[in-house]
Parts: sequence; C-alpha cells; structure tokens
Amino acid sequence: MAGKDIMKNMKTKEVQFKNSHLIICLVGRNVSKIKSLFYGTVSVPWLYFGEDYFKLRAVETKLGKEFERIDISHLLNDISNKVRIDFVNWIDNLNIENGKNIEWWFGTVSTRNIYVSSLFQCYCYIKVLESLWLIHKKKPSLIVVESLGLAMVIKKMALIQYEKVTFLYPLRALSKVFSKYKGFVLQWGYYISIMFIRLIAAYVSRSRVLYRRTPVHPIVIIDTFLFSDSLSDDGCFNDRYYPYLYEFIEKKGISIMVHPVLYGIGYRNYFSLYKKMRQNKVFFIVREDFLLFSDYLYTSLYPLKVILNRIKSIPLVDIDIMPVIKEDKLKDITASMEAVLIYRLFIRLGKTDLQPNFVIDWYENQVIDRALISAIRTAFPNVIIIGAQIFLHTPNTLNLYPIQSEVEASVTPHKIIIMNDAEKKNIMTYTDNIFCVTGASLRYSHLFQHKEENHNITDRRKTIMVLLPFHIGEAIELLERLYDGIKLFKHNVNILIKCHQCYTPEHIIKIFGQEKWSRHFITYIDTIKNALDRSDIVVSGNTSAIIEAAIYGIPVIYNMRQTVLNHNILTEFDIEYITEAFTSDELWKSIDIYLNISKEQRNSFKSVGMKLRERFFTPINEKSLDVFIPQNCIGI
Repeated sequence: MAGKDIMKNMKTKEVQFKNSHLIICLVGRNVSKIKSLFYGTVSVPWLYFGEDYFKLRAVETKLGKEFERIDISHLLNDISNKVRIDFVNWIDNLNIENGKNIEWWFGTVSTRNIYVSSLFQCYCYIKVLESLWLIHKKKPSLIVVESLGLAMVIKKMALIQYEKVTFLYPLRALSKVFSKYKGFVLQWGYYISIMFIRLIAAYVSRSRVLYRRTPVHPIVIIDTFLFSDSLSDDGCFNDRYYPYLYEFIEKKGISIMVHPVLYGIGYRNYFSLYKKMRQNKVFFIVREDFLLFSDYLYTSLYPLKVILNRIKSIPLVDIDIMPVIKEDKLKDITASMEAVLIYRLFIRLGKTDLQPNFVIDWYENQVIDRALISAIRTAFPNVIIIGAQIFLHTPNTLNLYPIQSEVEASVTPHKIIIMNDAEKKNIMTYTDNIFCVTGASLRYSHLFQHKEENHNITDRRKTIMVLLPFHIGEAIELLERLYDGIKLFKHNVNILIKCHQCYTPEHIIKIFGQEKWSRHFITYIDTIKNALDRSDIVVSGNTSAIIEAAIYGIPVIYNMRQTVLNHNILTEFDIEYITEAFTSDELWKSIDIYLNISKEQRNSFKSVGMKLRERFFTPINEKSLDVFIPQNCIGI
C-alpha cells in the first residue's frame, strides 16, 4: 500500500507541476539542467518557438522521449490567417507614429519582411499560446524560444496562467548583453569591409576602362539584382528578372541605364564583376563614381543611430511587444546600410545632368526599394516610378503588399505591374490607393511553350521529384519528413532530389547524411524544365517551381513547416491535385494517392493546369510589354 501511495503522490505532483509551473528557456541552455527540473515526471508537454530547424532538432533529440512536443503546425497556419490584418493595421499605426523620419523606412521594424523581421512570426507564436491556453486547454510545462524578446513577453503573459514562472537564461547578465549585440556588430563590420572592397574594385576598374558617356534621352533606369553569373566574359548581360524587356525597350528608341543591386558576390569576385560592368554595352550605374566620402562616413556610423533611436511603440491588440521590437530593430543592419547608400546615391544623381524619364524597380517592397523610391521622388520629382511584381504573392510574405502608411509616406511606386487581374485584388488587400496594371509574365514565358507529353509512360518506374527550397533548414526538414516514412512505403519509385541553386548537392548531402541519402535518394542536376518533364509527383516547399508543376498538371505536395510560417503560393488554390502535408504520414498518404491516379485523371489535371495558366499568367506580346513604358515616353 505504501508503494501505491508513493506512486499516487508522484502522479499528483506531476499534474500539479504541469498546471502550476512553467519553465521558459532560451535555446543554448544546458538541456541536462532543464531535464533535472522535471526529474520523475513521466511526460512533459513542451513547445518550441523559433525558425531554426537545426536548433529545434537538437533540442528535441537531447530532451528525449519523456518530453512530448506539442504539434502546432496546423494551429500556427490557421492563426496566421486570422491575425494577419490585425498585425498589418498595427504596423500601419506604428509607421504613422515613427515614419516622419525617412530613415524609419530603411529599418527592419517597418519592413514586414518576415525573412529579416520576426515581429509577425512572434505575434503568431503569442496567439498560438493564447489559443492553447484558452481554447484547446493545453498548458505546456516547458517553452523553448530563440528570441529573448519573445521570452520576456511570454513570461509576462504566463504569470496569469501559472502559479509560478521560471525564466532560465543561457548566459550571465553581462554575457547576455554581449550576445544581444554580437550579431549586430559582426554585420556592421562585414558591410564596412564589403563597402571598402567595392571602392577599391571601382577605382581599379575605372582606371583601366575608357570613360563612357551617359546615354542619350529618353532614358529609363532599371533597378535589378546582379549575380556573379549575370555578366559573361563576352559582354552578355543576363538579367533573370526582366527577360525580353531590354530588347523591347531598345526597339522603342529608349536608352537603358541599370542600377545593379549586387547579391551573393564573393570577396574575390568584385574586381572582375566591376570590370565587366564597365566594359558591358549596357550602361551600369557604378555608385562609387558618384558617392562622396561623407556618404560613406554617414553610412558607416548609421548603426549607431539605430542603436540610439527610440521607437514610439503602441500595443499590438493589448499586447506589449516592445521587447521584441527592440530586438528586431538590430536585425539585418546590412540591408539598412545598403538602403542608406542607395538613397544617398540617387540624391547625388539628382545633382548631376542626368534626367531619366522613368524608372523600373524590381519591387519587393524591401528597405532598398523604399530607399530607391523615396530618393527618386525627391531628386527627380517628375519621374514616373514603375514597380514590377512579376511573381505570385503568398499571404504571409507581408512586405509584398503595400499598406496605406507607405503610400502616404511616398515610398511606393506610382504604378505596379502584376501578372494577372486576379493578383490585382491581392495587391490591394491593405490599401486601395495603388495603381495596378497587368503586364507580361516575363520570367514565365516558357509556360506558354509546347511541352512534350511523357507523363503517361506505363513501362517505367514512377518518379517523385523533390524540389528543395532555398532555405537549407527547410530543405533538411523536408528530406527528414520523407525519410521518416519511406521504410513503410511499398511502391518501387525513383526519388529524385533537385537542390536549389543557392547551395550544392554535396553541401546538402553532408548535412543530411551520406548513408541515409545514398540508400533512398538520387541527386538530380538538370534544369527545372527537364525535371518536370519526367515527374509524376512534385514534392516541395517554398519554391516558385511548384506553380509550373501545377500548370503542367503534375500533382504537387507542399511540405508545411512545423514551427515556422508557411509560404505556399498555391495555398489559395482549391484544386484536387494540390495538397498541403503537415506530417510525414500525411505526406506519404498523398504520394500513395497520386501514384495511383488514372490516365483520365491525369489528363483532367492538365486541363485544369491550362486554365490556371490563363488565369494567372499573361503571355509576352506588344500589348503586355507596352505597360512597362509610360505613354509620355513613347515616340520621344
């Protein structure tokens, strides 16, 4: 009897602990210390709030089976749909409070770009936690977070729900402050070093190339990203964002100047890239030719302004998230410094003889876009700014959608070109004061070309084509979800893995594990077009190639993230052959269904795909290209 009483008392203590005590800790805390706090507890419900899949995997492995992570994947996805408008309205008001200073628009907090700002992600975590407490009646005993600011907000909220809340810091007080600013300082130093290297490269290349005159009128400035492979040795410029547009503009007698935003360039590649820019037949605006020492000094010291700047905060639906805001403003300082330089560049250009007639900006509404637009509106007030959004929008990629405060601050284009009329409604989700027109789907011209029919070959093994997204953590999460269920799968199929161009197959195999890879997966290194030609099913994540698969009638399974917001461009398509999978079980069940579809079903999918193409993409022709040129510039 005594033994039973002891066991009963232990269970009672376990229940009391779960309901009365919450442990909050940051990633990096000694896991054995955390486990010791729950010694004797049979099952500990816990949550992970963070975007780093590798950290999630490490924590979950070290905690062991006694700790049961609460699956929030469905709930997080639902919450993001419900709270999106509230969040945007809050950002609108925050912008009004702080946006009188033009540099506010160059900072992380205002950007709504979830790849650099965690504000929306953290707000969704908070609402998920509230939902678990109040609706689902689940109280986690442990919450592991990546954000110190989020941990502080949760601690304050949890004091109402728990008798005791313990916050475990991974570092001592002094080290905690150092850790907060370490990444900020490293980015600061990195950007200054790149700025210095570019100055040297510009100087060396200028001394070796003859001076080129500014193009004659009329002039368009095209803002685009420039990669290491964008310029060939023979002088060819391959702009992956605007295919066909340069030739069309030149036929109209308009001179082109390119404002390049350099991306993914290695230290050693700047010298050859600057030389190619100066020698190319396309006129590139080399910013080092126009900026002054004072511009570089101001930009170098700009991070100090960010640190010292006090943000006027307002509650987000009765939640004080100031700790998250303070943390957020220190993120991605390199983008903010780049925005400052771009702004000062075009202010300098406004003091020269240059008189462009219009500007075409690859418009993702990032801080660099806002800097470009605001500077042009100041330096060239009569110039028309066209924002090109030649892509499909995802609901959670909030920065792609202009909002009213941005319109009022004049950091948006005069006109936005989108690919279809259906997108017009999307782009105006948060403001009606944007002029939108439909133009050519430049990057998707191949969708209107004839495609070989080779899907219904019955004498070959079926092929599952896995198109990995650009984010390595998401790619590994997808591969592990595939691997978890593959042993129980009975079909004899090829599983081909096509890596994103941002990394090599060797790199992803090393992270995933050579033995696991070679046992089940085959690396595929051909083009996307050829990959889709031999695909029976496409499994992917955040990549635009899935829309191409859907148009060809290929079943698409989108892998939904476990603890991160999703960016499925097909999420609003209610189509039979497009599925979202939240678990390994859901993923493999969908694969099994699609492998067994009939020839008639597959043909019907192709018919639906053609309708998708007509609805969401505009073919390239004279009419669809004309919208890129303002009427007052035609025939000048």
